[in-house]
Amino acid sequence: MDLRQIMYFLRVYEERNFTRAADRAFVVQPALSRQVAALEEEIGAPLFDRGPRGVTPTAIGVKFHELVLPLIGNLSEVKQHITELARAGPVSGKLVCGFPPSFSRAVLGKVICRFVDRYPEVELQVSEGFSGHLTAQVRGGELDFALGLVPTDLGSLTTEFEHDESLVLISGAPVAGPSFTPCRLELLQNLKLVIPSAQNLIGRQLQSLIAEGIVKPARLMVMDAFNASYDIVRTSDWCVVTPASAILCNEDRHSLFIYPVSSPILRYRLGLIRDRSKALSTAGYAFVEMLQEASELIQIEWRRLLEAHSGAVS
Repeated sequence: MDLRQIMYFLRVYEERNFTRAADRAFVVQPALSRQVAALEEEIGAPLFDRGPRGVTPTAIGVKFHELVLPLIGNLSEVKQHITELARAGPVSGKLVCGFPPSFSRAVLGKVICRFVDRYPEVELQVSEGFSGHLTAQVRGGELDFALGLVPTDLGSLTTEFEHDESLVLISGAPVAGPSFTPCRLELLQNLKLVIPSAQNLIGRQLQSLIAEGIVKPARLMVMDAFNASYDIVRTSDWCVVTPASAILCNEDRHSLFIYPVSSPILRYRLGLIRDRSKALSTAGYAFVEMLQEASELIQIEWRRLLEAHSGAVS
C-alpha cells in the first residue's frame, strides 16, 4: 500500500461518499475508487460497505482508520518540520483560521498584534463564523484550525485545547435585579430576548428551551449578528445571552446590567480544532499557544469580576 491510497481511504472514511471524497482529494471519482479498491485487495478485506446512500466503514475499515490516522499525522509533522529547517530563514507561510464573534470581540485583536509582531513573515487570514460551521470548514480543509464545536465523531480532527465559558444575560435595563445577580431565565417575567438562529450553539440551546416551554420570552427576536444584537440590548430593556468574554473587554460594560445564568443549564464549550492528518507549522503552533493563553485569561478575568461583585449582590 502507498501513502496516496491511505489518504484516499481517509477522505472516503470522513465523507462517507466517494464523490465528495474525490472532490476533497482533487481527483476524479473513478480514480479514487480504483485506488481504494486496490487497497482493499491488498489488505484482503473490504474496508467499506457500498450502498445507494453512500458508504459505511466495515469493522476492518474502522480498525484500519484507527491505526493509520496517527501515522499520517506524524508523517505530515515530519515533512513540515524538515521543510522549515531547509528554509533556514525567518518563520513564514500562511495561516487560515476562524473564530466565533464573541471570542474575536474579547481577545483576538490583542493576540493577533502579539503574533504579527513576533512573526512578521507569516501571512494571517482570519474569519468569523458559527462554531459548527467553523468545524465543518476545518474538516473540509478550508481552515487550518478554528475555535469550533467539538463533534461527537472527530474522525481525523483533533483538539489542541478546550475553551469553556460561563454564559451571561445582559441588558441596558435592570431586568433581573442588581447587576451580577445570578439569573434563572425560566423565572423572568416580560423577558424580551434577542437570540441567534439554531446554527449557533447558544441559539440552538435557547430555541430548544423555548420550544419546550421552559423559557418563555414575552417577545423574541432572532438575529445572527452579534454586534447588532449587542447594540440593541445595551440601550434598551431587550436582553441577549452571551459568553462572558463578550463583555470583559468592553469599555461600556459598567453601563450594562450583567446576570450570570444559573439555570437552565446552558453550555458553551468549544475546542481549538485542527485536522491531524495535516501538519501544523511552527507559526501555527505558536499562534495556538497564544490563543490558549488568551482562553485561560478569559476564565481568570471572569472569576475576578465575579469576586469583585460578590459582596454587592450577597
